[in-house]
Amino acid sequence: MQYLKYPVANMRITQNYKGMVSHYNGYSGSPNDYAIDEAGKDSTKSEPFLAPCDMIVKRIYGVNTKGVNTIWLQSLNPVKLANNTESYITMLVMHVDDSDLINIKVGQTYKQGEKIFVEGTDGASGYHFHISVANTTFDKLNNNGWVKNSKGTWVISNNAIKPEDAFYVDSSYTKIISSGGLVFKSFSNNADNGNNDLKYKIGDYVTFSTCYKSSTDSVAKAIPANQMIRNSGTITKIVDAPNPYLLDNGLCWVNDGDIRDIDRSNTYTVVKGDTLWSIARKYNTTVDKLVADNNIKNSNQIKVDQKIVIK
Repeated sequence: MQYLKYPVANMRITQNYKGMVSHYNGYSGSPNDYAIDEAGKDSTKSEPFLAPCDMIVKRIYGVNTKGVNTIWLQSLNPVKLANNTESYITMLVMHVDDSDLINIKVGQTYKQGEKIFVEGTDGASGYHFHISVANTTFDKLNNNGWVKNSKGTWVISNNAIKPEDAFYVDSSYTKIISSGGLVFKSFSNNADNGNNDLKYKIGDYVTFSTCYKSSTDSVAKAIPANQMIRNSGTITKIVDAPNPYLLDNGLCWVNDGDIRDIDRSNTYTVVKGDTLWSIARKYNTTVDKLVADNNIKNSNQIKVDQKIVIK
């Protein structure tokens, strides 16, 4: 399953969904949405919009008319979202110029990472994309994809989702110039074709801001670090799940977005039941080396929460 990737190489969000310039009425009205303005690396017509997953064009509005150019794109399959859920998504993108949209047809499909169009100024004063996301298919959006809300602003019809809850940022691809005050989860790999190599590995000692009791818990069940006995631990197991990293053989589970700092000196935190022999076996080393590297006086006496450096 593909991760939903942020759709440009240079993130420069000039207005988030609470922006007073033009977005606040969309955010505060009913129904509401969470639109952002993405302006790319500079003020020129240069930033391409890349398919954030395998997508299909569902509707195009405004080309060669007075209406503001708008396109609706839907994922071909459910995708992994940054809020640890899996869903179809539909995106509404505005301001693409006629010259780009005129050659795009409803039913056309794009592979993840494929260029679809370039930022435009149709109905806008500067080059950018106006982007809204819903966690549903296009045919489940009311009123053919959008509606005028109680504040008189056109918004995506229903099931709107915050961009930071939708998109992962592939840090090997997207450069963050400005996130517009939003905090996005990131990973360092190429998510094309569902090939998602994880950013961290067994033995990494990490500090976290939130964590989970289960590898499959949703973001709604996140536990703040200040409610835990400690806010750090060693990755001792990795599974294929939304929260893939187990810390200290049972402290908690975390994902890439929860991790705030890392010490790659391979410091292991002793948990109940550990022995130097079991730790040495886990890290393919010897008890004698662990004793020497950590200046341990008695190899039979290690304590819970003791830090063992793995060299």
